[in-house]
Amino acid sequence: LSTRPSPASSRVVSCSRAISSENTATVLPEVTPIKDVAYSLYEPHDGVTCSEDGQLVISDGASGTFRVVATSINNPNAKQTKKFQIIDSLEPSGRYEEELAIGDGAKLEGDNVVFDGTTAYMPVNALPDEDVGYTVDLTAASGKGRYGVMLAEKGYFQYDYAEIVVGEDESRILRYGNYDHSYEAEYALPNSAAFDKTTQLGLYKLGGTVYVTLDGRLFKSFASCTDKAFPVVYSDGVKVSDSSHSLSTGELASGALDLYGDFFVGGYVGVNDGSYSLSAVDIPGGNMNWPPDNDYLNGLKYKKALKGELDIRFTISDLTPMLSGDSYDSKVLVYLQSESPTCSLQLVIKGGKDNPTYALCPNFDDATWVEYPLEEYGIDFSKAVEVRIVKKVEGLEVYLNGTRVLEDCDGLLNDDYDWSNDTLSTPGIGTFRCGATLSGVGIAAYTGE
Repeated sequence: LSTRPSPASSRVVSCSRAISSENTATVLPEVTPIKDVAYSLYEPHDGVTCSEDGQLVISDGASGTFRVVATSINNPNAKQTKKFQIIDSLEPSGRYEEELAIGDGAKLEGDNVVFDGTTAYMPVNALPDEDVGYTVDLTAASGKGRYGVMLAEKGYFQYDYAEIVVGEDESRILRYGNYDHSYEAEYALPNSAAFDKTTQLGLYKLGGTVYVTLDGRLFKSFASCTDKAFPVVYSDGVKVSDSSHSLSTGELASGALDLYGDFFVGGYVGVNDGSYSLSAVDIPGGNMNWPPDNDYLNGLKYKKALKGELDIRFTISDLTPMLSGDSYDSKVLVYLQSESPTCSLQLVIKGGKDNPTYALCPNFDDATWVEYPLEEYGIDFSKAVEVRIVKKVEGLEVYLNGTRVLEDCDGLLNDDYDWSNDTLSTPGIGTFRCGATLSGVGIAAYTGE
């Protein structure tokens, strides 16, 4: 039998006024029938009290280090201690504070931090705020492991985070989430040129939502697990250095996030003066349908969920399908509603290299896969094509270069797909086995014009 305080408990306490914290414990092994423990201070400490049920109170002015002991009620010989250090609060500066760091593997060089490849956490000196944003430019030199930025409270573990995971094959995965949910997305394959570049990671917490930014692009959002938080930069197994960072709080944080535009974009989407370059990427064994399994791999998605009838417009150019064997099997997908990958309108590109054929497929669910040819409209898809999709309650209207196509097509009608004005929609655009440049992308309420 062994007992130990939970890793979620605080290791470092910053104290300028009385604070209260609740200790928890994990009792091992799991089959232990009685898991009750009692808490106490290892020895008295001025300004610190600990109740048997784990309520820890640190008074204003307390200093030094102390230990809390968790003792098994069933077996008093089974006990575990945990050390706490009290640090006087500093005036928030937005700088790293080395005296609050965990681990010896990080040091400051001027305003920036360098990690030596062991495990270390380096906090930013900032008052916890409900709305906070932090971006950091990190360059990895060597090692296998992970490095990133998190939003934490008093302890530095299991909070909102975004990190790069470097694998044994030198691939890199973007991983993000919190202790409730974890998500992953491909960032760079082995031998990718991305290894030679600095990665900019950003986290913005606005109310109860955390937004992830990657290399200057808005990438993902998820529910936060903290009420108020401050940033912490860390590394575990990777030699990495910080070349630049930026902190914003309150209204400045929400204003900074607005600069990223109206869309989340995937790891293979380049942004250039309002245009989006969707790379032609083929990952063996990967599902690149929209939304792809690995989360916005090659596409963009509107930032907000919308209700009512929608008017979606964009211009597509530089459309380059990828050959599958001797023929095309490529698609541009307009994602229409909910989190279902099948609720989409797809521009399907088939045929051989010398004679590709184009069709539309309204893939509202897996049972509606029917392709409708576009040959009769004489559209030259090797040139720029203006696309407009009007999503109404009764169905879709599709316009290419200003001409409505498939006007009498029953396949575009809403056949009980619940496109009522009360249904939320989070539309987006993605690709499957092709590359494209999108410009003039806009999503608005349909006004009848």
